[in-house]
Amino acid sequence: MRNSFLLFSILIILSILISFAMKEIVFIEDVYYASLGEQLSVERIESLLEKRSEWGWLGYLIKFIFYGFKMFIVSICLLTGLFFVNKKCSLATLFNVAIKAEFILLIPSLIVLIWFGVFTQSSYTFSDIRNFAPLSMLIFFDANEIESWLIYPLEGCQYV
Repeated sequence: MRNSFLLFSILIILSILISFAMKEIVFIEDVYYASLGEQLSVERIESLLEKRSEWGWLGYLIKFIFYGFKMFIVSICLLTGLFFVNKKCSLATLFNVAIKAEFILLIPSLIVLIWFGVFTQSSYTFSDIRNFAPLSMLIFFDANEIESWLIYPLEGCQYV
């Protein structure tokens, strides 16, 4: 159980660090102005940025609650599957497995962070970030040319 708590803490810390880095490096003010400049006034964009900085800490708290709930649900699903095949395993062991599996889902966010933070020096928008889906089937298609309902299934899991 102690190992699970340590892994869960590391997962939360890494997720929060990645989210913070995404906010500071990828989702900068220029992206808001480039993406929303034609739809909203400058005052409204500035208001959104103020609210983002004012309420940003709440997202980190929600992340802790979300991951705890998600790991519990995944563990229950695994336990249910093992029950149907007559295998016995403790919930704590399955919780540990779910935590370890969740680390893999941090990789696409790291790739986005590195790509837009290091390699992309030009101006980009929310749609550029949204259509950038490393490690997914969407890389084989042009996201602007396919039906919008196909984008989500093709991109798989994205972003922390």
